[in-house]
Amino acid sequence: MTNALGRSPAIQVEPDAAHALDDAQLRLGTLMHPPLEVHQHPTCKETILALKHCHADNPIAKYWGVCNQAAKDLNLCLVAEKALKRAQNKERLQLEQARLRARFESRRKSQAAAKGEADGAAAATEPTRQPGSQLPGYWTPNQRGIPEQQTQ
Repeated sequence: MTNALGRSPAIQVEPDAAHALDDAQLRLGTLMHPPLEVHQHPTCKETILALKHCHADNPIAKYWGVCNQAAKDLNLCLVAEKALKRAQNKERLQLEQARLRARFESRRKSQAAAKGEADGAAAATEPTRQPGSQLPGYWTPNQRGIPEQQTQ
């Protein structure tokens, strides 16, 4: 089954369930909004039911805009629900990130403490830094006995 553009529809519908969707939606393979199940959108229950009742009461007139206000109300409700879910997910993510930061920080401190103990034992065997060296254990070429290169 292909739509007007020659593409297969985005959703596959069994022939016995075809009555649940509008014929135009089946041909185009697109839907205007997510599936309107009350258990999936509990905050928009009233607006979902209002739109479904409007469509049931006006099977033909719905194509001329009788149910447009109910559809607009539903869209506003779904946008508000999405914003609420986004805020909850952001809060949950921030808590998770704080927990991970604390975990990484404690791991870093324990590794630094373990390295500090190991460095303390190695410091006794490491030669002392000479003046002019910038890094521990780094000796400049002059300090290693290598003459400076001549510049032209």
